[in-house]
Parts: sequence; C-alpha cells; structure tokens
Amino acid sequence: MKRLFPLLLLLVACNAAAQTLDVNAGQVTYAYPGEEVGDVTFPTTETFAIAGKTFNTADVTSLEVVSDEVADNTVNIVYSGSSASVVISGNIADIVSAEIDGAHVTLLQGDAEDEITYTLSGSTDDGSLYMDGSLKATFVLNGVTIHNPDSAAVNIQDGKRIAIELADGTTNTLSDGLAGADDGSDAHKACLYVQGHTEFSGAGALTVTGNVKHGIISHEYCQIKKSVGSITVSAQNDGFHISQYYEQRGGVVTITSIGDGIDVSTTGDSSDEDNGMIIISGGTLTSTASGETSDAMKCDTDVTMTDGTVKLLATGDGGRALNVNGSVNISGGYIEGITTGGVYKEDTDDERKPHAMAVDENLTIDGGEVYFASMNNKSFKVDGKFLVNGGTVMGIGGKSVSASSGCTQTVNTYDKVSITDGATVSYDGVSFTVPASFAISKGYVLVSREGL
Repeated sequence: MKRLFPLLLLLVACNAAAQTLDVNAGQVTYAYPGEEVGDVTFPTTETFAIAGKTFNTADVTSLEVVSDEVADNTVNIVYSGSSASVVISGNIADIVSAEIDGAHVTLLQGDAEDEITYTLSGSTDDGSLYMDGSLKATFVLNGVTIHNPDSAAVNIQDGKRIAIELADGTTNTLSDGLAGADDGSDAHKACLYVQGHTEFSGAGALTVTGNVKHGIISHEYCQIKKSVGSITVSAQNDGFHISQYYEQRGGVVTITSIGDGIDVSTTGDSSDEDNGMIIISGGTLTSTASGETSDAMKCDTDVTMTDGTVKLLATGDGGRALNVNGSVNISGGYIEGITTGGVYKEDTDDERKPHAMAVDENLTIDGGEVYFASMNNKSFKVDGKFLVNGGTVMGIGGKSVSASSGCTQTVNTYDKVSITDGATVSYDGVSFTVPASFAISKGYVLVSREGL
C-alpha cells in the first residue's frame, strides 16, 4: 500500500482545491476534474479505479494535480514530430481508449451517450489518426499537419455523422503515402477517409494531398457549409469520392485531380435522401481533371444549382467538364465548363467523346450564367430535353448543338465560327473567353439571354 499513499494525498489535494487530476499512462493522459473524482477504490495493490475506469498501477507513469481545466466529452491529440500525446477527459475515460505508436494514434470509442469532440493540433511527418466508434462525433482541425508515409493521414471508421471543423484562422494539412509497399498490401483508398456522413465547417483552411489514390472519401453524403474557409485537394485519382450526395453551401473548394474532381455515386438504397446528386447553393468550386476519361464533376443522378460559382476544366482525352447520369437544373449562380482533350479511343468499343457537358436525361436552365465549351466535341450533349427558360447561356464546340422546342427564351445558333487561342467569343451581347490552348477552325456557338 505504500505506492498508493501518494495517490491518496493527491486526491485529497485535488478535491480540496477543485483542480484537475491527471492520470498519465505513457503518452495518454486521463484528466479528471477534482470535484468529479469521487471515491477511489483499490481492489489490489496492482490496480486502482477512478470514476468507473480501472488502471493498472504499473501502467501509470505519474499522477499530477494541475490547474488546467479539461472540458467534458473531449479528446485532444497533439502531434510533435515523431511522437504524439492524447488527453482524454475523465468523464469519458471508461469509453475511449487510445493507443500510440510514435505519432500514429488509434482511438476506439465505446457506447457514448453524448457527442465527443476530438481536437487535432501540432505537426508530424510520420503519423496518423485512426478512429472507430458508433456515435456521431466532431473533429476540430486546429492547426494540424499530418503526413503518413504508409497509409491514410486520417481514417475515421465511425459510420455516423462526422463534423470536421476547420478552426478559424488555422492552416491544416493532410497528406498520405505508400512507402515500401510493392504488392498493394498496404494500399488505402484516400488521404482523408470517413466511413459516415461528412460535414465541413469553420473558417480555417484545409489542404489534402492524395498521393496514392483519392483525396477525400465520404462513404455517405458530404456537405460544405457556409462557414467554410477553404478546402484545397489534389489527388492521383478522385479529389472527392462521395456516396449519396455532395452539397456545397459556401467556402472555396479547389480540386486538382488525375481522376475525377468530384465523383458522386448512389448508395444502393433508393430511400436515401438526394441519392447520387450534386447540389450547389453557394461558395466557389474550381475543379481541374487531367486524366484520360476523367471528369471535373460527375454524378449518378441529378445536379441542381441555385447560386455560387463553379469552374470546371477537363484536359484529358475523353474527359468531360460535367458528366451527369440524370438531369441538370440551373436557376442561379455562375457555371463554366471547358474540355480540351480529344476523343478517347476513337472508333472503338471504348470510344468516349469529350463533351463539355454530357447529360443523360434533361437539361433545364432557368437562370444564372452558363458557359460550356468543348474544343473537339459538343458544348452540350443532352439525351433528353434541352430547355432554356432564363439566364445567360453560351455553348462553344466543335460539333453542332441545338436546344429543344418549348424553350421560353430565344436560343440562337451560329456555325463555321473560327475561334483562336484565348479569344473572346461574342454573340448577341453574350461573351466568353476561351483558354489560351483552345482553338477551333469551324466551330458552333449556341447563345441565349434575357431579352434576345
């Protein structure tokens, strides 16, 4: 019992001063508010228990009474070079466990009654975060830099709503790698992987680099809220690889990818809300896809846009700026899409044409500014009805395009138009400037605006 006598003295001091008792077990600290410590039991000289959690005495490296306060339902992870430390608030010490290997942190969350907030800060060039649980959670990125040379930087296997908050005024950087693997055994899907629903908020900045495959995976929907500062993604495959839907309400999102910039698929459950959709109601989205048959933005069902600014560019053969398996409805905002690649595997079973916008069902434009240009094919390729009822529209392409009957706004078309590199194309009071690498000897222009 001699080893436990100092603990008893500390507990007396802690309760008397209403301070915090830190139980340090290596790189993990369990922080108990003094007034909540309660009775401490000593089943044996090898173990003791505080607030329902049993500690092995041999694992405890120190006990401290400190004046720092730790909020309930919080876990703080701090990276420092080749190591990391974790502080778990005492009220959840019995349901959250942490293992640390260098700067690689594994957190397992048991059944919790209330949401837990995980805050990440510091920097490491050989670290990661892995978390698994069964309740919605918030992750605050508070000026953190994580590079994992072997796998994902952040891997969240919790299948519930995951809020990722970019702390105001902070810069956060995540990058991955696949060092030393030549058989695919350590392959992973994304630099930032979320098994559940992902909601980004906060006015900070986040940069994600997918050096192996995708930049960000959200296994269910992904929302970019109005409060978001900026998210910059570069990836060897897709920038955002999403199931259910992608919704952007604000923020500045910039994507550079070899695969698709944004790829949204359905979940397979037809009852899921907005399944397979892309929804843009604010913010700025810029997406550039450079690979063969890669699309700057694509989805399995519909696109709706009511506000915001979207700029899409696909440069690879067969690439498309916007590729939609359902319908497109635009009523506001500004959107442009450009393709500069050629036909992929022309005259073969695998042929894919580089239309600027390809829509399997209907395209309806009721407002906003809409500009699409394809150097080597159609500006708008629409299998269903193409209706222009408002807004300002220009299509520039190497193949002819016409709107459907039933438009409530006049649509004019022009052919045999010569377009030189970087030229500003102007017809009927509507103008659009093509990129420096964009030229057509005999092009086709579609134009519409209010009052035409």
